[in-house]
Amino acid sequence: MKLWNFAISGSVVTLELGLNFRRKFKDLFYQYNLFYERMSQGKKYFNQWNSNNTLFSIYMGSNDIKDINFINNNRTINENINYIVDIIFNKIECVKEIGGNNFLVINIPPFELAPINSKNKYNYFKDEIFYFNNLLNKKAEELYIKYKDINIIIYNINNEYKYIMKNYKKYNFISCNNAWKLSENKVFSKLDQYFWRDNTHISNKANRIIAEDINELLISLNKN
Repeated sequence: MKLWNFAISGSVVTLELGLNFRRKFKDLFYQYNLFYERMSQGKKYFNQWNSNNTLFSIYMGSNDIKDINFINNNRTINENINYIVDIIFNKIECVKEIGGNNFLVINIPPFELAPINSKNKYNYFKDEIFYFNNLLNKKAEELYIKYKDINIIIYNINNEYKYIMKNYKKYNFISCNNAWKLSENKVFSKLDQYFWRDNTHISNKANRIIAEDINELLISLNKN
């Protein structure tokens, strides 16, 4: 299996709504162009994939949710979220026009439960993320109706985080609330004892659990 990775850590869907420091990380437009200039018809790697054997995965929106509360552009928060999600699905349609048929879209985790919100300063994340994730579902359904040959999966990472946190002892985590990076004894060898690596990111072990769950989901769908 080949993996083509055009993601850039720390990026947002659109720099228009991102804080200034995000500019060094680029955005989805930049990442799409990286793909287009390498993988579209007539480009160097176009013959390396086709509509049947390729799955396109998009996991974006988390940084946008963190930023839009500090952006003053005369739009409401929900209007900004609508704008962001529209861009995501516009780019999915752009890939569809090039030949992509299979898409995995990962929604936004429950950051209201993350260490960043230990003092309840970011309780508003809950409603904003709920709105964002519901909009992903709605747009995916619309796309599925529009294109008869498209396969689009929304992976509910939000629920998966909550399940793991509720059952953290089952996974041999010592904490589901505290971050390894903020612990007194911050030894790298103990990182995988924690679900959270830092204020908003999960540990390597937690990421492996998520990856295995996604793999099991894809295998189950392939059997059907």
